[in-house]
Amino acid sequence: MIRLKVEESGDFERVKESGDVVKLPIAEVLRTDWRTFLLGIGASIMGISAAYFTNTFVLSWTTNDLHMNRQTMLYVLLALSVVQFLCGSRSPR
Repeated sequence: MIRLKVEESGDFERVKESGDVVKLPIAEVLRTDWRTFLLGIGASIMGISAAYFTNTFVLSWTTNDLHMNRQTMLYVLLALSVVQFLCGSRSPR
């Protein structure tokens, strides 16, 4: 519903009117900007790895080696996930 109310950029409208629309956008990206594409994949892998680390290793280490309460650590990890979500969802200015 929101998408219907958002206006397209001038650049998009000009390309659309000119009929110069790419038929296979992913092929165009890989042909012209493959380095940025690979950097994006790398950034995603790093983010997923960090989340995996905090949600598995930290929980295991703190409960087994440091003998902390498992439920407490689950609450800490939940709070950390919320903070990560809020920080990651902020749009750059």
